[in-house]
Amino acid sequence: MGGFALTSYIRQSMTALIVLVLAGCSGSHGVPAPDPATRDLINQIAATPESLAAFHANTTHRSFSKAHGTQIEYLAPDGRTYLVYPGNTRMVLGEWKSRISPRRGKPAEMCFRYGQNSYNPVTKQRGGSWSCTPGRVYTYLAQEIIPGDPLNMRNTRTLPQVLPGGTNISLATIAKAINRGPIPDTDKVQWSPVQGNF
Repeated sequence: MGGFALTSYIRQSMTALIVLVLAGCSGSHGVPAPDPATRDLINQIAATPESLAAFHANTTHRSFSKAHGTQIEYLAPDGRTYLVYPGNTRMVLGEWKSRISPRRGKPAEMCFRYGQNSYNPVTKQRGGSWSCTPGRVYTYLAQEIIPGDPLNMRNTRTLPQVLPGGTNISLATIAKAINRGPIPDTDKVQWSPVQGNF
């Protein structure tokens, strides 16, 4: 089975950098600092576990990094998650939740747990345990966040073709390739997406 969405590789490598970026420092490693309006919006989204969950529940996320390629994940309102990872034809099933960070003064976190039979080819780690990242980081790294499940990931456990690794592919392109119809023009990413060259 494939890797994890926003895996611990990204979490460990990028969390400190993104937190600094979101605090207003200049970006590095290809991650630009958000403008003040974007920083304020993301801070509002991640202010509490409730606000973070409300923003992300029942949405389809697309993220991209050179290490993983394009990952697509549907976060169901019931706490289940359905991930398409490059190289896989089957969904990686898991769970998600938001919580208060155990680190004092830190905003809410997004946490994910995938099955014990899942495997992250970048970190060489198996699933089965919860892995958390600051909600600001998770939100800021998203390329697209579309309300609902336009790819019908919840009901389709396999895809007719494999996502290629190392390629940044939009949800609209994926939907067209698998005959799912148009993607709604309701992207919740209101900032310039991070280009994933980390």
